[in-house]
This record gives sequence, structure tokens and C-alpha cells, in this order.
Amino acid sequence: MTSTDNPSDLQWIRDQIDRFVGTLPLLREYEAILRASLGTATKRHAPFAVVQTRVKSIDSFAEKIRRKKGKYANPLGQITDLCGARVITDTVSELEAMARFVESHFEIDRPNSIDVTQRLSPTEFGYRSTHYVVTLGENVDIPPGLWGLKAEIQLRTFLEHAWAEFSHRVSYKSGVKLPSKLVREMAALSAVLEEADGAFSRLESDFKVYAAEYEARRDHEEIREEMAILEHVLEHDHESASVVHRLARLAMILEDWPKAVDLLTRFGGAGVPSMNRDLGIAICKLHRKTPADPRYREGQGHLEAAVAADPKDVDAICSLAGTWKGIDEERACSLYRRAYEAEPSNPYALGNYIECILARSADLEWIGSMKPLIDAALERCHAQAEAGVNVPWAWYDAGKFELLLGRPYDSLASYSQAILSSGVDWMMETSLRSLDRLAALRARLEGYNWARGLLVIARSARCAPGTFSDDLRAIATPDVSPFALPVVVVVGVGKYRSKQEQEFHRFLLHHAFREFRGTVISGGTMSGVSELIGEIQKEVGEGLRSASYAPARPPSDEKLDLRYKEIRGTSQSDFSPMEPIRYWADILASGISPTEVRVLALGGGQIAEAECQIALALGAWVGMVEESGGTAMKLLADDRWGATGLLIDLPADRATLEAFIGGEPCKLPAAQQETIARAIHEAYRAERTRPLPLPLQTSDPSMSDWEGLREDLKESNRQQADHIGQKLRRIGCTVVSVHDKPIELIHFTDEEVETLSEMEHGRWNVERLFSHWRKGPEKDVERKIHPYILPWTQLDKSVQDLDRQTVRKIPEFLASVGLEVRRES
Repeated sequence: MTSTDNPSDLQWIRDQIDRFVGTLPLLREYEAILRASLGTATKRHAPFAVVQTRVKSIDSFAEKIRRKKGKYANPLGQITDLCGARVITDTVSELEAMARFVESHFEIDRPNSIDVTQRLSPTEFGYRSTHYVVTLGENVDIPPGLWGLKAEIQLRTFLEHAWAEFSHRVSYKSGVKLPSKLVREMAALSAVLEEADGAFSRLESDFKVYAAEYEARRDHEEIREEMAILEHVLEHDHESASVVHRLARLAMILEDWPKAVDLLTRFGGAGVPSMNRDLGIAICKLHRKTPADPRYREGQGHLEAAVAADPKDVDAICSLAGTWKGIDEERACSLYRRAYEAEPSNPYALGNYIECILARSADLEWIGSMKPLIDAALERCHAQAEAGVNVPWAWYDAGKFELLLGRPYDSLASYSQAILSSGVDWMMETSLRSLDRLAALRARLEGYNWARGLLVIARSARCAPGTFSDDLRAIATPDVSPFALPVVVVVGVGKYRSKQEQEFHRFLLHHAFREFRGTVISGGTMSGVSELIGEIQKEVGEGLRSASYAPARPPSDEKLDLRYKEIRGTSQSDFSPMEPIRYWADILASGISPTEVRVLALGGGQIAEAECQIALALGAWVGMVEESGGTAMKLLADDRWGATGLLIDLPADRATLEAFIGGEPCKLPAAQQETIARAIHEAYRAERTRPLPLPLQTSDPSMSDWEGLREDLKESNRQQADHIGQKLRRIGCTVVSVHDKPIELIHFTDEEVETLSEMEHGRWNVERLFSHWRKGPEKDVERKIHPYILPWTQLDKSVQDLDRQTVRKIPEFLASVGLEVRRES
């Protein structure tokens, strides 16, 4: 006879069931309150979460009290899951946000609540979930009868839910004892799911950072258009916290702090830590010039609330710390330390914490003990930058870390990348202030002046063109006469490895610069490329100004000294990246934009590489002479620098170099230019008489008639028309307008044709490269690939003949617009 066969036991069970059935209406009310409360919370914290609620069924209640008879004296008061809810989130971070909500909005029965993840040992894997036993808190309008009634809330990620349902079905409900082999397999599966959950959280975090940076780089007009649409949506959906937060974030990108504050204040942060954080940031930004204003303190209060709600939010902690910089350095440092302790390898936290310590102690020895953490943070910066996450801050942080680790050239490269990807002005300002806090270390921190100088000239070039700040004046050469356009910087080999290499560079440079009139900047050494520029200055004389940035100690050769005396460095015993920063300061002081400057690189080592990186960061065109070797050539293989669109691979061809450095040719009047360009194109089509494969004949866009020709290909012909005058000057010819007599067509000599053809090919090479074409085995107009971006001497004779035929027709092209070519006496 079983215990439940006792008539008194059976009657007790019947009585409990009857009591439970009488309580069902109250439990369903409880269920509705849970569903509404958790549904509202998921809209804010986990928009794609699933909320499930249920009241225990009568048969389930009966089965439980029968199975556990003797455990419960008062089942309705002791069983905690008569009413229950489950929230299934996408990621662990969303689960943690929902856990914070539950703990702040319900009364938690701690002894009966279980975080299953905490009861597993470090070597265990298995069912993972967070169970809260709750009663309704005082902040809920509780109907009569629900006081003290318990409910259970389960929080799981989707992967935890899949695991829990599967394992519950096969190992608990089945009643079958599993063999050890299956237990091991289930544990292994649980470990995989746990790692996947962590990966989802990391991806979510990186995506949020990437999305924020992507938004910051969007066109402002596009952002304003989206804001106008969202504002209209808000007129119909007044309670949408997600729309308000989105609008506020867009306003923050536009630095419209008043609008961001107004939007977020409407919802008072909506109880969402991220909204509280953004409200605090916006208020402090709005009142940053008056930190004593109570409203600034109000903004800090919102940040404090965000940190209290989510103590692991490193961004919120660091944002709060930033509001105390310059006001209470002790508090700022304490907060940065807290962020660093929460996540030691987080670059934002670690970089600012180190900065605080060094600003107070200037103790570089301490950095040695931090090296493993700095290396880890640096690796994270590079991984973020490679993935396009947290840019440009990942590069700014990397620059500072590399500086602290004694890697000045790497630091300069990272700062250059940071400048390239800085979407708004204050990013450079913020990084400059960060370096200024380390000013006491400038004498002991190799490369400090390089990095700071780069930020100063970049800020001047990008943020305040035409202005001459005290910072820029401190770098520029005193009393130097302004440079004249065009300006070309020549960088490269410091010491030639062979006479053959030197003679080849001499051949290229002497030809390229023989008719150049403008400013040439080079290093102040008496060897390598700089020596060749000195020779060219002496050969060309007036009209070509050579500005050479030499070491402080003058060369011993007095004759050579004359060539390098105009501008000298004042602080370095050897040529270093400070010299390029100084000549860029002089360029800016001359009122010249970096976009007007060309940098010509012929190989070279670390210095040449740094010069090219600085030029690209500032927005100058950089031409690398093909196959000239050296460290600087590494940039061509690095997609990060190629992505600027300013780095081009120049064929080692004298006419191509001349076209690259020669500045813009004089433009013809629009009507004349269009007529000549059309004639050039028709002549090109006529000369293409050799048999071509049918697909090429029908698909090559460059063979279309003028009306159907692509605009970029039309522009190529227009540029060729504009270059005619420059070619004719080379062979001693001029162009005159003729109205009163028939135009006489002169004929060029074979030697003149060769000169003009070589010049035309060099011009075409540069025009293609500036338009982002590249060399390839077969012509592909859509992908901008062409097999003839080569030195003139490497072209097939049939290809050269196309240029020869075109230049012979120059007198005809000009005659079509009433111009006659004449030889100068």
C-alpha cells in the first residue's frame, strides 16, 4: 500500500488542488503583469528577445505535490513556479541587461534564486540559465491577493535555451540513465555552445563600435534626411525609446548637443544605461566650457547612473572619467583605473589610465611592468583597425602605445593612419591634448616630437587651412620666404648601393626636372637622391628653388654647403621624421595646401617610408617609382595606404616622372578643348585598324563614338588636348590664332615626333594612374586595368606607333579650331 493510498493523504491532495484552482484567476493576473513588464523591458534592452509566460497547469501542480509529498506543508505558499516567465535573448550582454532589470524591478528571493552558471566549476559545462524567484516590488501597482505571491523568471540566451531544452528532454524527462560516453558528448556540445555565446557577445560589441564609427563617417546631409524621417515617425509613435535614442545618436554625430539633450531628456534615459550614458555625454559636451555649471554636474550624474546600472560598461566609466579631466584629476584617474581593472586590455581604459599615471609621476620605468598589457591592447587595436572597428581611435591608441614601447616609426605610421580616418576635427584635437599630458616626458620619449608635430600640421591642414597657429609657428623655419607652386618633395635613397643605380636615378631626375619651375624639397644630405637634387639645382639655376632640410651641423664641403644652406633643421643631429614635419609646416605657412603637393619617392629606408606616410595622411599625391626598391616600396603592397587613392606606382620612365611633377597644363577654352578632344578620339578610332577579337571590338567602351563615349574617357581626351601646348614648347613651337589666311600645316621631324610621342605616353600614364587605373596583363575598362602602363621603351612598336600617329596630327587638331603651329625663331 503506497502513501497516497491513505485516505487522509488523498484528501489533502484534493484540498490543495481545489485551493490551487481557486487561485488560478489571481495567477493569470500575475502572468499578465509579468508579460507586460518583461515585454516593455525587452524593447529597451533586448529588442529581439522572446518572452514566454505561463501559469502552472492543474495536472502539473497535482503531479508535483504528489511526487514531493512531505516536502510542502503549504504548496501554494512554498512552490515558487506556480507562475513563471522566461526571457530568451540573442546574446549574453542582453541577458545581463535583463538581469539588471529584474533585480531592480522585483523583490528577489535570494536563497531560492539560482544562477546556474555560478554553480558550475571551472572545468564543468552543462545546463546554463539564471533563475530568479521574485515577488512584485513596491513600484508595481499590485492587485489585492498578489501580495507575497512568488513567481519564477528564467533568463537564457537562445543557445542556452537550445541546450536546456535538449538536455532536459533526453536526460531528465526520459528517466533513462545516460552512459558516460553520451554524457561526455553532451558536455562537449555544451562547451561549444558556451564559446559560441561568448563569440556572439564579442561580435555584438565590435559591431556596435563599428556601426558607431560607420555612422560618424556618413554624409551629414544623409544623416539630416534620416533624422527628418525619424522625427515624423516619432509624431505617430511618441513612446518609442528606440526611435528617440536613434535620433539622439544622429544628433550627437552632427555635434548638435542641444537636440541630443532635448530628445534624451524626454525619456529621462528611459531606464536604459546606454541612453543614460549618451544623455550624460551630450549634457557635458553642451556645457564643456562651463564645468562649474550645475547642468554639467547633471550630465555627470547621468553618467554615474549609467555606470551604476552597468558596472562593466567600460565606455561609460571612461566617459565619466573624461568629464573630470582638468577638474579633478584624482577622480579622473580613479575612474580610469576602475575601467582598466574591469577590462585590463581595453585600449580606451588602459591608454587613459597609463596617461594619468605618467602625467603625475613621469616614471617611464613603470611602463616596463605594464608591457604585457600594452602589447595585448596594441594587438587589439590592430585587430580592430584591420576589421574597421573603432576607427580612428584604434589607430590613435596604437600610436600612443607604440610611442610608450619605444617604437617611434611604428607610432608615426599609426598616427598617420589615424589622421587619414579622422572624420571630424575634434578627434585630432583630443589626441593632441592626450600627448600634451605627457609633455614632461618629451626628452625621454623618442618620437614624441614627431607624433605631436604630425598632429599639429595635420590639424592645421585639415581643420584650419590658411591659419598659422602658435603650435605651427614653433615647428616652421623662422623667417623663411614662402614657397612657390608647384611644390615637389623628393624622397628616397640615402646612399646608393651601386654606380649603376645612381646613374639611372640621375638620368630619370635630370630629365624630369630640366624644365621644372617651382620648389623642390629634399633632405640635406650630400649623398643619395638629395645629392642629385643639388646637382639639378646647380644645372637649372633660377626658376627652380631647392629647399633642403639638413642636419644642424653644416656639411664640410663649402661648395656643397651652398646648395643646402637655405633651410636647416635646428634640433636633430641626424635627419629624422622631424625634418619632414618641419618642411610641411613651411609649406602650410606658405599658404599651400597638401593637395597641391606631389611627393616623388625613389626607394629609401625608414625615413623615406615615414615621409610618404606623412604626405598621404595630409592628402598629398605620392608617386613611388616602380622597382626602385627600399623600405618605402612596402607601402605599395599595403592596402591600408593604397586605400587613400593617393599612392601610385609610377613606371620608371623619365617622361612619366616629368608628367607627375609638372603640375597642371594650361587649359584650353572649353569650346576649343571639346573640338580638339573629339578630333583626337576619332583619330584614335581610325588608327585602330588591326584585327581585334570580336568580343573586344564590341565591348571595348573606348571604341564608342563621341556621343556614346563614357564621361571619364571623354575627360582623358580633353586632358590630352590641354597638354598639346606643353608638348609644343618642348620642341620650340608656339600656337597662334589665324583668321585672315589659310592655316599652314607644318610637319614634325622624326626626332620631334619621337619626343612628342614619349611625352604623350608619359602624360597618359600619369592620367591613368591619377584615375586609379593599374597595370595588368589584359585591358579591362570596367576594372580600370591596362597592359600599357609601362615605360616608353618597354612598349611594342605597334603601340608606340599609335602615339606617333596621334602627335603627327596635332597641327590638324589645332587647325580645326583656327590655331596654327609655328616654329619659334
